[in-house]
Amino acid sequence: MKYTPKAMQAKSFSFVVKIASRCNLNCTYCYMYNMGDDSYLMQPKKMSDLTIQKLARRIDSFSRKHEMQAVSIILHGGEPLLAGKAFFRRFLDIFRENIADHVKIVYIVQTNALLIDEEWMQLFEELDIKLGISLDGDKETNDKYRIDHKGKGSYDRVIEKYQLARDSQFSKRSPAVLTVINIDADPKELYHHHKSIGIESFDILLPDSNWDKLPPAPSPATRFYGSPTAYGDWLIALFDEWYNDSNQNKRPRIRKFNQIVQMILGHKVSADDLGEGDNQLIVIETDGSYEAGDSLKICGPSFTKADTNVHNHEIDEGLNTDLATLYFKSHNNLCRECSSCKIRSICGSGYLPHRYSASNSFNNTSVYCMDLTKLITHIQNRIVDSLSVDMEEEIQIKKFNYLEIFNDRQPKDLVTN
Repeated sequence: MKYTPKAMQAKSFSFVVKIASRCNLNCTYCYMYNMGDDSYLMQPKKMSDLTIQKLARRIDSFSRKHEMQAVSIILHGGEPLLAGKAFFRRFLDIFRENIADHVKIVYIVQTNALLIDEEWMQLFEELDIKLGISLDGDKETNDKYRIDHKGKGSYDRVIEKYQLARDSQFSKRSPAVLTVINIDADPKELYHHHKSIGIESFDILLPDSNWDKLPPAPSPATRFYGSPTAYGDWLIALFDEWYNDSNQNKRPRIRKFNQIVQMILGHKVSADDLGEGDNQLIVIETDGSYEAGDSLKICGPSFTKADTNVHNHEIDEGLNTDLATLYFKSHNNLCRECSSCKIRSICGSGYLPHRYSASNSFNNTSVYCMDLTKLITHIQNRIVDSLSVDMEEEIQIKKFNYLEIFNDRQPKDLVTN
């Protein structure tokens, strides 16, 4: 199914804006710089004022056309703070000059935190920019992958900056955190680490992998070694520690678990890695190019490049390239195995980059299919156990065995809905 402007039904949309195209860390799992795509070398290191102005005007036109109520601008990179404080002021000035007040704009910055100081915190407060920080766990866990260009771990520096941001007089809330799973880490220890440093909300991400670049396997000395569902088991252990936490007032919000619980209970959830809705997101590179989800860079060199940009094309045109269309409709363009799965409305076949293989393109299940099946059924079974008989009948959910679901599917063949 092709994307068409008429297909846009949501009242909100997100733009991942790559304001800086370099980074002061060298995380080994980074899809931008260390997964085989060097196309960033052909892009400006920083977005120009002209590109910012063009983007703002395209967003104004797009939000009017589709009667958007809210737009999220996610300032990203590389490392976005490398663009500098003056750039941030200029970026928001340009946006405010070129986008009318018919749509609410939420600004978010996702950073590795190394450059944060009180002046940055004051600027975020002044400009009303929400802050997200990347941190993978305790020192040993974080420093396995999140290293600098000299090979040194980043944990000590990030924790210092996280605490500064958390305790700043200009901070209205504790920064949200993004954590990529380190399969060798203890998920229970990670939970209590995040809780102990005052993290109020975090999301947990599966490593960016596909059928040609498999996820890191657990080390022989770890508890998940040899399991065909190591990542599912890891997430289940984290979920149970979170779910059983008796101190509900201090329990961090874990986005992925909240989303799965909501969908099990029948609520609609918009997520690029779960559910059955359209992905309301597009990426803008520093040169103004429109791209589909940026993690798709793991699929190959220049894989995300399309011949559309803010200087010459409307946003609808950027969304109508083949890859952007596939990404937009990824939870409804499924292989036959996924289309016949009992939990497809929750799993949505997972995150599109995780389905890829050179031989079969995206006509595959997620490389994490068994893991997601086991996690979702486990969460559903825990919820059922907590319900009274009347409530169970009212919301009509029941227990599942993940192997029965996994095995009760049809052979692969792309099905488009």
